Amino acid sequence: MKKLLSLLIAILMMALPIACAEESAPAAEESAVPEDGGWLEADAEGEEDAMQIYMLQGAILEVGEDSLRIEDAEQGEVVVLISEDTVLETGYELAVGDYVYVDYDGVMTRSLPPQVTAGRIVSHKLEGDVLETYPEENAILIYTAEGGEYRVNLPEAWAETGFEAQRAIVYYDGAATLSIPPQVSAGLILPVYALEDIVTELSENTMILGKDDGAVTVTFDPALLPEGLAVGDAVRVTYDGEIAGAEPEEITAIEIVKIGA
Repeated sequence: MKKLLSLLIAILMMALPIACAEESAPAAEESAVPEDGGWLEADAEGEEDAMQIYMLQGAILEVGEDSLRIEDAEQGEVVVLISEDTVLETGYELAVGDYVYVDYDGVMTRSLPPQVTAGRIVSHKLEGDVLETYPEENAILIYTAEGGEYRVNLPEAWAETGFEAQRAIVYYDGAATLSIPPQVSAGLILPVYALEDIVTELSENTMILGKDDGAVTVTFDPALLPEGLAVGDAVRVTYDGEIAGAEPEEITAIEIVKIGA
């Protein structure tokens, strides 16, 4: 009898630590994930901060060997350093006047002007004829020879004046909707004023397009004149939008392209 009692006591003593361990296990597991998120939430936030991208955008004021100086709307002038790790997402060589979008890591020097190192530089450009304008929506419809029609949402600055040029150069970030026509939002849009007509008179640095009441005098640098241009040819003259009040009206050519005869 005593041997049986001793055996039962020994079995109970061996089972007690296992039971205690099973009871304490849930408490240990719960403490690893606090109700308020604790370190897991902080880790997620830290990971999100590490992935955060900062952006500048603006027109190029100066192009250096490994840098750009741009005019950002909020930061003013900023020097953008280009490293071997910088991704260039452009379809052309960047020049003064081009509009760029710059991704960087948020680090900006306290120098004047401040400097950032670009992780990515984006610049996309469309150029085409203005088919329609939508003043109430601050938008225009353009046709480009490369990609057909695009609806362009203009920067807010154009809402008051409207867009009246015959052609446009549109800088945007590369994003376009899948609608028909696709839509883009312009960071910068440059009006291009153009006139197409028949050359009725031609001299060394002037020409007259059209005749009678529709005649326009065009002054130009002789270097702009297409080779072999003659009276009777059709041309497209790009100008700065300024029209002198003389009779006939007078414009100064920026570009002259022969389009037919």
